[in-house]
Amino acid sequence: MQRALNKAMGAELSEDGIFGPNTKTAVIAFQKSTKTLKADGIYGPKTHAKLSKEINSFGFENTVLKMGSRGEAVKTLQKALNDMSYDVTVDGIYGPETKEAVIKFQKRFPDLVNDGIFGPNTKAVMDKVLND
Repeated sequence: MQRALNKAMGAELSEDGIFGPNTKTAVIAFQKSTKTLKADGIYGPKTHAKLSKEINSFGFENTVLKMGSRGEAVKTLQKALNDMSYDVTVDGIYGPETKEAVIKFQKRFPDLVNDGIFGPNTKAVMDKVLND
């Protein structure tokens, strides 16, 4: 949440997982900026949904990644996989190691197809896992 608030609002919060007064202030500022949320400082489901839609907290690009994909978007995915202990090399190349890690992730969630393709559904679930 703090990463997302930093990106969305330039809040300069420490990403320490502690909901302190600075985080609450940033939540209120975000809520006020939306004009549709109650500015109560509570990071509930509505605020989470709105922030998630506004900013992709982990920085995933809106692109499909699969075997043969290369670049910064792949590096971001590889870093996310490592954050979840999948232990892949961060080289920007979507090869067999990255594909296997994505399949292992997909197997954890019955709604995902275990195809090793990092598409919109896998991205949405992974972003939720990384930020909840």
